[in-house]
Amino acid sequence: MEEEIDLKPYILALLRSWHVVILAGVLVGLGSGFVRFLTSPQYEARQSLLIVGSISADQMAALEALTTDLALEQRVAELLREQNALPVNYELGMLTSQIKVEVNGNNVQITGTANTQTEVERLVELWTKQFVLLATEPYIKDQPAIAITEQQLVEAKARYQQAQANLESFLASDELIVANQELRRLNDLIESARSVPFTRLNEYLARQNEIELILRDARLLRDRLTTEQGNNIADATAALLLRIRNLSTRGNQPILQLDSSVVTSAEVSLEDLNRLITSLEREYQSVSNSIDQLRAQTDVSMLQDLITQLTAAQVRVEQLNARQRDLVNERDQAYAQLVSLQQRLKDLKAIAPSSLLRPISDNPVTYRPSRLRPTILFTAIGGLAGIVLASTIIIAREALITARRGTVLQPKPTGD
Repeated sequence: MEEEIDLKPYILALLRSWHVVILAGVLVGLGSGFVRFLTSPQYEARQSLLIVGSISADQMAALEALTTDLALEQRVAELLREQNALPVNYELGMLTSQIKVEVNGNNVQITGTANTQTEVERLVELWTKQFVLLATEPYIKDQPAIAITEQQLVEAKARYQQAQANLESFLASDELIVANQELRRLNDLIESARSVPFTRLNEYLARQNEIELILRDARLLRDRLTTEQGNNIADATAALLLRIRNLSTRGNQPILQLDSSVVTSAEVSLEDLNRLITSLEREYQSVSNSIDQLRAQTDVSMLQDLITQLTAAQVRVEQLNARQRDLVNERDQAYAQLVSLQQRLKDLKAIAPSSLLRPISDNPVTYRPSRLRPTILFTAIGGLAGIVLASTIIIAREALITARRGTVLQPKPTGD
């Protein structure tokens, strides 16, 4: 005969404690859901890679295995350590647990989870870059050169932009224009200060010298006339009269005024020479007075001050011109280096293999995943686990009580 176990006491025990079973399920379910809600990552970031070119099945399998390789995590962890962003309690494998990689045809999708937006963006960006480098290093011989050139290109662009901005700022300040205007103004002031009084002063000085020479010749002629009694002085007299005529007729208003009898006669007497000398001395004194007046009117200290200012302005203009030349040369050199690096990078990439991993977007896409669905799922699983656990405890308790009472369940005979 087959023995049967009577389950009625256990079912009755469960029915008597149904409220305990339900309460346990609710408490365990809510606790599981709450813990899941707190431990769920708040941010996710996703970046997609495109496999350009042909790739074999073996290469695809190696690529999938590489996505979660610990060597890849070690590279990322080292970069995070350099940026002071590695968790304090970091252990190998921790970052891999935050990364999910899916390979679908020629598309590789890398998804990361973290509690902050900055952390998840940094993690996915570094993981993607190191994954690309690690995957392409066996195929690209000049990969380090490309990475170095790309970094140099970024720096060269920054230098060129800064040099162009410095030049534009210098030109916009109008310092050179203002300095040139000041230089022209001082030149005009000095020229104006010199032109009128100094021109007239030079004219009077020239006439004073001529009158002084004529006066000397006239006195010598008078001395000869006194000693030689008119012998052999005709040529000297003619020369003196010619010089007097030239001086008297120069300009619209001649300074030296002489009697016509003295000027037109080649034969002079001692009395004529005395009158001539007296007239010359008077004219010489008049010219000397005019020279003194012009010198008194000329402010030499003001002119010297203007010359000093002009010298300073010339130095300033030269400094600004040198500054502009330096800025232009700096800009031109930065541009030439930029063009050279662009060409070098183009040449290096020309030798790339037939298959490459290229990011579809420059930066990962960050979003906040829904935590409601996993929370509900864990709540349901926790509630079910609580019900099962409470039921197991109640059945075990009922079995223990039955055993203590000595009422061991007897199997019922079959057919009774």
